[in-house]
This record gives sequence, C-alpha cells and structure tokens, in this order.
Amino acid sequence: MNLHNTAVDKLAEKIIEASFFFAEAFNSELNENLKTEDERKEKHVYIFLECFYFLMHLNNRTMFAKVGSEILDRFNKEFGPLMICIVIDSFLADRSQYLPELEKTADYILEQLNKAEDEYSKSKDLLWDTEKHLDSLTGDSLLSKLTRNIVLHCGYELIEYKPGVKLTRNPLDIMKINLKVSDLFIFIMQDMNFNSLVEQVAEDIR
Repeated sequence: MNLHNTAVDKLAEKIIEASFFFAEAFNSELNENLKTEDERKEKHVYIFLECFYFLMHLNNRTMFAKVGSEILDRFNKEFGPLMICIVIDSFLADRSQYLPELEKTADYILEQLNKAEDEYSKSKDLLWDTEKHLDSLTGDSLLSKLTRNIVLHCGYELIEYKPGVKLTRNPLDIMKINLKVSDLFIFIMQDMNFNSLVEQVAEDIR
C-alpha cells in the first residue's frame, strides 16, 4: 500500500500538530502542580503522546466505517510505524531522556499505542454525558478516558472515587480540565478538519 500521497501526508502532519497543541495547552497546569522542570518536561511528553494515541484511535474508528477491517489493517501496518517514526523525529529528538532509551523508544510507543487502542476500542460513545457532573472523569466515553489520563499527568492531588478511578479534590480543577479538553476536541474536529482528512485517505487507499 502506497502511503506517499498528499492526503496521508496532511493527516500525519495534522495529528502531530494537534498533539503538540494539546500538550502545550496544559503547560499552566504542569507549572502549577509539578515542582521541577524535569517533571514538567516529562509530563509534557506524556500528554503529547496521550493525544497522539487518542487521534490514532479516532482515525481507526472513522476509517473502519469507510473501508472495513481488512483494508484498515493493511493501512495500519504501514501507517502506525510511519507515525511513530515521525513522532520520534519531529517531537522526541531532543526529549528522549524523558522516555526509555532511544533505541527502545519506538517499541515503547508502539506498545502504549496498542494498549490505548485496546482500551479506547471498548468505548461506545465519543463524548461524555454533559448531564452527569462527573462523567467526564468517571464515564466510559473516549473523551472521559482521555481526560482521566490527562488529569493523571497534570500532577493533581487525587482521591479515590471508586475502585480504579480517582478524582481531583477541587471540583474547579475538573471543570478547568473539562473545558480545555472540550475546546481542544473542537479544534481537532473543526480547525484541522479531521473527519474530512480521514475520509480522503480512506478514498485513496480503497
């Protein structure tokens, strides 16, 4: 499968751009909650990767509806490794000390990408239930899971809410994170025209 076309290149560029934009948006939380510069840089990397994993799953979910599992599997055998190489070359080149040794970085990201894909694929809903106050952190939607991961990386003091789920002590923290994740998701879907890009790639690889 030939991935060297304009649509794939544009999709790859936008995924990296959105992941970086996402990570940058949480710098204020990292500065407020984490004591050292090394901690902040490390968590900045992990927030970037969380968005990357999320967008790669969103791409899979959208493309599956267009081309089915067989073509999607063949596409991902090339697109996944390609994207990991781009992440390493474009984002992690000067940040490798915050992940395992450089020679293991690709394997680490692939392992985490597969884990995220497995977890996200269990969710039926994309968005959290706005009528349930804590659903953005306790729910089973894609955005709820993404939000939980972001909260964990942002260094908030957490308390047990139910087995396996922890919440911040301050409800205002939850609201702040919710608003940021919502705004960033709108940016991804609208400003980067995510669905249109994925649909174009799907057309090109049929």
